[in-house]
Amino acid sequence: MELTVRDWIIENWKSFDNRAECINTCAEETDKARRTARKVMKSLEDTGIVNWGLEVGDNPETPNLVYDPNNKVAHLSLVSRVPHSVDDLMNISGLNREEWECVRQRSNFWGNENNPNFQIRAEFARKFPEALEHAVKYISDNFKFKYNKSITKPLALNSDNMAEFMLPDLHLGSVNTDGTATLEIVKQEFENAVDYFIESVLVRNPVEKVVLVLGNDYYNSSNCRGETFKGTKQTEHPIWEETFNLGTELAISSIIKIQEATGAEVAVVIVLANHDYESSFYLGKILEVCFKDNPMIKIQCDMKTHKFVQFGKVLIGYCHKAPSTVVSLPLLMANKLPLQWAETTWREWHIAHLHQKNSKIEHSDVNGVRIRMFPTITAPSDWEDSQGYGDAREGTLILWHKIKGCIAEFYYRK
Repeated sequence: MELTVRDWIIENWKSFDNRAECINTCAEETDKARRTARKVMKSLEDTGIVNWGLEVGDNPETPNLVYDPNNKVAHLSLVSRVPHSVDDLMNISGLNREEWECVRQRSNFWGNENNPNFQIRAEFARKFPEALEHAVKYISDNFKFKYNKSITKPLALNSDNMAEFMLPDLHLGSVNTDGTATLEIVKQEFENAVDYFIESVLVRNPVEKVVLVLGNDYYNSSNCRGETFKGTKQTEHPIWEETFNLGTELAISSIIKIQEATGAEVAVVIVLANHDYESSFYLGKILEVCFKDNPMIKIQCDMKTHKFVQFGKVLIGYCHKAPSTVVSLPLLMANKLPLQWAETTWREWHIAHLHQKNSKIEHSDVNGVRIRMFPTITAPSDWEDSQGYGDAREGTLILWHKIKGCIAEFYYRK
């Protein structure tokens, strides 16, 4: 039976030193045009059946292992006389199963029963535990000892007040074309708001506790690709590591500044949101490691959508985006925290997301629970500007009394 061009190349290509010689000989022996042999050769090379990188003298039973520059992806390929599985490939190459998992594989066969050739190729990705170990090491090396400061001012024991910082939707990393929302400008606005509240309110009003609400779209994107949690591409600062590190430094310095100025316990609440679901969770974990030896700083960071803070007769719930029916929020609070519900008189939900204060649910009282929406201090993005959104920029600090509830509100305005 006369061999086709494809069969001839598969059976004979290893006998030649280069592809040009193989193509010319194939065209002569199969009586086909050189362009036909060249086209078939290209197809076989694209599929990996023909591999001119396998030099004469190489052991075909030795796998070829290549890592990407970041050591996060590994590529394994093996040419053999007998078929192999991915498990065989990992065993032969010594790739650690605890660190790597196969995400893609492909196998090829050429030759005949007397001269069989099998090729198996696989792509492996680092497993999460390795990434977690790397993250913990990074946190320990960069933040742990640098920021574990002890308090410098005694706790205001005679105070029955609590201060709550609400600076949601910072969208750190977002940039706009008019230059009003650069990385440094947004950072500076957050620092200005914190400094203003400390100097104007907290130094004059001793507090027993401070709640600093972070997350709530603290970052503009959720991952290194500049996307929201659902994958919507953002107009973002080009270096994601710089954005994340700056945000981490800003959070740490703000916590220390507040705690040292007040001498009070600082409760940091990480509210997971639609833009920064992942990045704010990572921020919270860094803060946990950073302040784990400081009993006056407590970090509330978990994967729960709803977070809560109780202070005497006050119970506050946090979520980034209000449900379509806000009347469900009081029942949700009572259902999740029945004991705290029974112990409290002043109950509120604090939400964000819409970057505005004036809305249908602002200061709504639903079944004895007040629901508030808080605006942002950050300038609007290009998309928000194109939609005509331009609400007043404002940060809020609320003073709570553990028996009387809300006793004062203060605003930082742009």
